[in-house]
Amino acid sequence: MSEIINANYFSPTENDNLLFDCNALMYIFYTFGAYTSDDIQVYKRIFTEAISNHSNIFVSSIFLSEFSNTYIQNEYRRYMKNNHLRPSKFKFKKDYKPLEDYKETIQDVKNIIIKQILSVAKRIDDPFVKLNLNYFFDNEASFDFNDRYYALLAQYYNLKIVTNDADFLYISDVDIITRNQAFFQHRQTKIISPQLSEPEL
Repeated sequence: MSEIINANYFSPTENDNLLFDCNALMYIFYTFGAYTSDDIQVYKRIFTEAISNHSNIFVSSIFLSEFSNTYIQNEYRRYMKNNHLRPSKFKFKKDYKPLEDYKETIQDVKNIIIKQILSVAKRIDDPFVKLNLNYFFDNEASFDFNDRYYALLAQYYNLKIVTNDADFLYISDVDIITRNQAFFQHRQTKIISPQLSEPEL
């Protein structure tokens, strides 16, 4: 059975193996997000303490992919808002990507990933051949492919997930570190346990 750990009181140690969800990374590194100051402060503190206390921080390619795409799309929407543009008239590929603002955003993402994340985190391989793909589609009401994938990675490598995402409410057998109050109320509907399968030859 998974353990739900209140992020407000969690202090990582050298024995902790942590996997930061994309939304937690956005709280930490995206300064223009519509996040509460308390959320930002708590997740930044956990990340900083994990480094100073020599915890093991892990990242995979799918984490960095989602973080990059989320960051860039947020900047695209922020550019439109600041310049009073609408997506129906200002397209991401056609209009935003040629701009200097887009190029600067790419550099920002690159610097965050290389200098601030990968400099302190360990890369892990995605054990795709060992994953039970049926698990990804077991509960349509709570379906999120990436979240299910993160849960499987966490179970496979015995990691705790740091997240504020309530979608993880529907996943068991993975320890969650969060300050999202929904986790501390009763869990709802169907709880799904990540399952690994043997690779097919």
